[in-house]
Amino acid sequence: MCGPRGTFSRRRPLLTTAAGKAMPAFLEEDEPNELLVAHPDQNEVQSFLAEIGTIREAGVVNVRSPFGDTSAVGCPVRDRAGHVVAAVVLAGDPDGILKRRGELSTLLENATGRWATES
Repeated sequence: MCGPRGTFSRRRPLLTTAAGKAMPAFLEEDEPNELLVAHPDQNEVQSFLAEIGTIREAGVVNVRSPFGDTSAVGCPVRDRAGHVVAAVVLAGDPDGILKRRGELSTLLENATGRWATES
């Protein structure tokens, strides 16, 4: 996987990434539980499930890499029927993302909202 500034990075555990949280967080009520039942770290799953309400209310996911090198804002992509089919993420320098988090969140929500009606 190619990381920031063209460097190669290691694979990240699902629930430590913005896309890995955005997709299951915005699924129908019981779907995240069903999807994550085989996840190897059930403590991580329980922590994630505890924050789903907050994520859904915000409409986006904000994540800082556990390695400290990247922060990201992620948003679900929905089809016309409203089903989550993908996630889009803006990632970058932690300070830059943090300073622009509100602006980037709005940008993602607006773009994905248009995609759902145009797809």
